[in-house]
Amino acid sequence: MDRELSRLVDNDTPKMNPLIANGLAVHHMSQTEQYVHEVLKSAARGFPEGLTYVDCKRCTPQEEFQIVTKKKGSKRTFDTAQSNIYLMKYFFNYKGEALEPRYLYLPFVEEAGTIVLGGSRFNISPLLMDRVISVGVSNIFVRLLRDRLTFERMSQHYMVDGRRETVQVAWSQIYHKNAKMKKLRPTVKANCTLMHYLLCKYGFADAFLKFGNCKPIVGGAEVNKNVYPESDWVICSSTQIKPKGCGRGFYEPTNIRVAVRKEDMTPMVKNMLGGFFYIVDHFPALMTHEWVDSKRQWMILLGHIIFSGTINAGKLYDDIEDHMTSLDEYLDSLVVTKLKEIGVPVDDIYQLFGVVIERFNDWLLGATDKIASMYDKELSILYHVLYEITSAIFKLYFKLKAASKKELTAKEIVATMNLTLRTGLIFSITKGHGEVSVISSPGDNKATKVTAILVPQSASNRQSSRKDRAVLNDPSKHLHVSVAEVGGYSNLPKAEPSGRSRLNPHIQVDARGVVLRKPEYVEWLDGIQSLIKR
Repeated sequence: MDRELSRLVDNDTPKMNPLIANGLAVHHMSQTEQYVHEVLKSAARGFPEGLTYVDCKRCTPQEEFQIVTKKKGSKRTFDTAQSNIYLMKYFFNYKGEALEPRYLYLPFVEEAGTIVLGGSRFNISPLLMDRVISVGVSNIFVRLLRDRLTFERMSQHYMVDGRRETVQVAWSQIYHKNAKMKKLRPTVKANCTLMHYLLCKYGFADAFLKFGNCKPIVGGAEVNKNVYPESDWVICSSTQIKPKGCGRGFYEPTNIRVAVRKEDMTPMVKNMLGGFFYIVDHFPALMTHEWVDSKRQWMILLGHIIFSGTINAGKLYDDIEDHMTSLDEYLDSLVVTKLKEIGVPVDDIYQLFGVVIERFNDWLLGATDKIASMYDKELSILYHVLYEITSAIFKLYFKLKAASKKELTAKEIVATMNLTLRTGLIFSITKGHGEVSVISSPGDNKATKVTAILVPQSASNRQSSRKDRAVLNDPSKHLHVSVAEVGGYSNLPKAEPSGRSRLNPHIQVDARGVVLRKPEYVEWLDGIQSLIKR
């Protein structure tokens, strides 16, 4: 080719982003060591008194060989299959004395984000995820370091000045039951509402003052229009209808009434009242107006929903108190920063619950366009690849927290660590991880196939990707102009012809992997999107 012509073609051809073309996993997986270290530091803040996380260090080849070939019975074994892993040791102290180091294998990747585990080669692809909060068709998913929470909603009715008011009450199954707890029969069939958690934490008056910015009056028959005139107040009460979850036994409805000033009756207050009457309707005998500010009573009722009424009230209170204590530390500084970046300024999990109660309906109403868009999302790798390791760290935290009611010994701590922080946790990424797959390519250009693979959020695990493959009315499959800039509309596989499973090698991302729009195309592409919507 003529040199001048070659130069003109080269100048006119958009330049690929080397981070994307070479494999984003190559860049992100280089931060594995620091990421696990930060997660351990975060979890260690809530360790039982006396237990501290000190530091970590990479093992030498000699140390690694000695550890992995340790005698088991009369045999020494060593896996000769190639694996792209290295051994790290983590140091802990208990009451000033050093504990046995914990050993964990961490992964590293080769060119184009490929990794060899147990002799088999896999490829790590980025996932296009919402930043912390994902709004679905009917639910909201929140991705925290310590847990993954799914919030759903249900209708609740109550009376406002004799007229029926219908609101949506947000709930979530936050407490993870073990096999033994699942066998227990709950007192009533009810969901754990977010309002219930606020009442457990603050009581009725403080919860409404903090999140509803008002001071409702609670009482019985004495709360009426004569005392609280209709011109200034609204009086809320139960529908007196027995909820389905209360079984077939005798049911006497609650007589609790709540008076709220008319100017304070905001959508947030209405939603909070819906959550309040949902609990009261399920437990009319166990919640009276005299007890609405008793945090202990609210916690016992939450215990009835999660566990069972066959357990005595003292035990229910203690278990829920432990649950609430663990919730206090659910939001770490990393997640708090991310939430502030997306316009959700919260400092703890209860403030997040308040935001979900307030914005749930608005988020779902505007969800269709956001679900379809590939903008304002991040290319995530570390969170998913290392999820088994981070999950084990927080599992250790919860187990130690539960065991710390009595004085712990160093031996008990080491035994708990042996059960949770297992050396070979990383090998589990080959199963059930949508971002880890086997890719074969006949060509020598990695950017056209190997590093161009993008895993949509809906296919973050392999089971969901199989299940959703044939769903045609899914909003995440709707046409959106962002596919032209972020996705690969000219590189369509048969399994996913929407353009969302391929990554444009020319896109720009920031240090955290957040997709950046090119300013010169914003107005033009937004105009096209308005035509698509029309």
